[in-house]
Amino acid sequence: MGMEVSRWRRGWRRRVCRGFVRPCPFVPTMRRSIVRVMRRMHIGLQVDDLDESIEFYTRLFGCEPTLRRPDYAKWMLDDPRVNFSLDTHGCGQPGSAHYGIQVDTHDELTDLRSHIDAADLARSDQDDLVCGYQLQHKSWVTDPNGLWWEAFFTEGVVDAGYGTAEMPDPA
Repeated sequence: MGMEVSRWRRGWRRRVCRGFVRPCPFVPTMRRSIVRVMRRMHIGLQVDDLDESIEFYTRLFGCEPTLRRPDYAKWMLDDPRVNFSLDTHGCGQPGSAHYGIQVDTHDELTDLRSHIDAADLARSDQDDLVCGYQLQHKSWVTDPNGLWWEAFFTEGVVDAGYGTAEMPDPA
């Protein structure tokens, strides 16, 4: 394992030096376990025409959605590692989005929640929530511009139901 980590670090340094990756200035001050939990970025877009959008993003990503319902589609991409979803729900305009960090386990979500608390950010938790046809546990924070970010763990797909009121009321 030591050899793999060393090789990874050398490769990471080369990519940083070549400008492919910008180093994050706060990473060295963070606990290693916190950095490790940020597994996959999430972008959730609201759209008017789901079929047209699915056709576009299928061509863009080069693959079909991994989950598709009449009002929802999701791609779990590996390069880049993104959970990208489209839906026709919500009160925003088409193109409005929310963003997130998806983790693999409930323990990692607990660690990420601790990180949010340590960063002195207000968070709103939701557990055992059906969202996007999946059972999820999540925490929400809002950036200074009003953009919603969710930290979440997904237990699995549920048979029916998109879920309602999945984002907390901003009031």
